[in-house]
Amino acid sequence: MLITQFGIQLRSIKQTDLELIRSWRNADHVQEAMFYQDEISEEDQEIWFENLGKSDCYLMIHIDGTPAGICNVKEIKWDARSGEAGVFIGEKQFLNSLKAVAAVIAMMDTFFNQFGFTKLKATARADRPDLVLFNEQLGYQIVSEDEEKVCLEITKDRFEVANQCNMKTLSKLNPEVKIVLTETEKELFQP
Repeated sequence: MLITQFGIQLRSIKQTDLELIRSWRNADHVQEAMFYQDEISEEDQEIWFENLGKSDCYLMIHIDGTPAGICNVKEIKWDARSGEAGVFIGEKQFLNSLKAVAAVIAMMDTFFNQFGFTKLKATARADRPDLVLFNEQLGYQIVSEDEEKVCLEITKDRFEVANQCNMKTLSKLNPEVKIVLTETEKELFQP
């Protein structure tokens, strides 16, 4: 899969990306935001990649031609057109940048408006209010929380309302969506 919007490219991860993804995932600034915080070995990364299935969509974020991070929708329920979204920015120079936010919005916009998804979920560590706030700024609403995690959800309608201002700003970055899917992806993603 290849999605281009706002001058950002999101493409399906490949075997050759695994070492870069692993280095990002083990970086302190990424690891501290994750629930699983142990060091990830090459073998762990290979096993994770081999176990990805049709209910998992992991995309490499390219900002200005540079690999910058990962966004994903996993645990996809095809009949309900829903899944759990996530993101991490591995390259520090893109942390908190407009283009990193654009990557997340491009993914969400594509899943809601091109692939017909009705709802996305997100989960953040309860001890990271900055991550909860980021999700709320995208339009997610808290549906439950405990000492360890905060669970959030967003519907397509909520996304449209919450991101009107973001879309106006991002429209200056070329809002046209281009999507390239493999035949298998077409069967899964096209509503």
